[in-house]
Amino acid sequence: MQNLKANSNTLLISDAHFLEEQAMGGVQICTQEYIQLLRQTGFPLFIHPVHPTRSIAKRILIRLQLDCFQHYDYERIFSEISRLIEEKNIFFLAINQINLAPLAQLVQRSFKDRVKIILLSHGNETGDYLPYLVRSNPNGLGRFLHTYRLGRHLLMESSLYTHSIDLTLCISELEQDINYWLGARKILFIPRTFSPEFLGWSPKRGRVGFVGTLNHFPNSKGLEMVLDALCQRSQQNTGMEFRIVGGGTETGIEFERKYPFVKYLGRLGDEELKNEAATWSIFLNPVFWYSRGASTKLATGINWGLPILSTRQGNRGYSWSKGIIEACESPEDMAAKILSWSSDSSKLSEMAEQTRKVAGSGETLSELAEKLKRELEGL
Repeated sequence: MQNLKANSNTLLISDAHFLEEQAMGGVQICTQEYIQLLRQTGFPLFIHPVHPTRSIAKRILIRLQLDCFQHYDYERIFSEISRLIEEKNIFFLAINQINLAPLAQLVQRSFKDRVKIILLSHGNETGDYLPYLVRSNPNGLGRFLHTYRLGRHLLMESSLYTHSIDLTLCISELEQDINYWLGARKILFIPRTFSPEFLGWSPKRGRVGFVGTLNHFPNSKGLEMVLDALCQRSQQNTGMEFRIVGGGTETGIEFERKYPFVKYLGRLGDEELKNEAATWSIFLNPVFWYSRGASTKLATGINWGLPILSTRQGNRGYSWSKGIIEACESPEDMAAKILSWSSDSSKLSEMAEQTRKVAGSGETLSELAEKLKRELEGL
């Protein structure tokens, strides 16, 4: 076992955008949690932000969704971090997100075992791309090219896990199994932690809500399936309000136009969002297939102590010992429960109590940091 000293320094490499705390989307939230986790291990942490490629050729490939690990100029970034590795006496290199993982090959080639490489995974690149490809169903040449891209991504991910990454931190149990299949040597599952901040809940009868990025295909498609299922029950949804908060204005406006019971509120500030969510009878997490990472918005509803309707797939990436989050089996099941429970004050109070039990029974950051420290000591 490697005897680590207190000055076994860690260098975190991350896209600068993911370090912006004011833009708190799922990736930013997960990044901040990883940073807090690394700091709690007790090893000094240095953070180096990087920026995506400016190459016109690479950006065209990205725009056409035909790229394969071409979001960054890895050689240029490596020249920056190799200097920092020497100057700061870096022992652990933490790479934030799989898209930056090709840096591991360059570091390994130059520094060998002197630097141990940790991947802070938010989910595999193929985790979103595979379900998108199947459900968007391109034809002809497009289908061939996208299938080829998917295969290249799988090969690259497998090569990185097998040969270049010493420890992978992942945020769902499903991803843990997939990464072992891809060749990962050591993996530590880091479930989402909870920071309870229960709202002054005053629900309006029949009002339900969703908050999330509508530009994210699993979100928009999941919402669409539930809204369609609610339309099939038009005689039962009288008086129901379905409130949607989040970026993706074009999609939000289209939902409002298509479904008469939908109100799209756009992006809201933190306090404005809390005031809005406090009026929801149910917080919805309509995720109906597995995609990359974890459903970060579920933690929001749990921290607020609201009644929640989620799914088995939407609950991935979480661990708790008390309480129940209702997992719907299908869009039709979720629609039926929305209509049955959103006006049932007794049922809603019971659901809210279950959520609050969940919020108080997750693993703490300090507990996870102790687990991580033991893994680092074994590298």
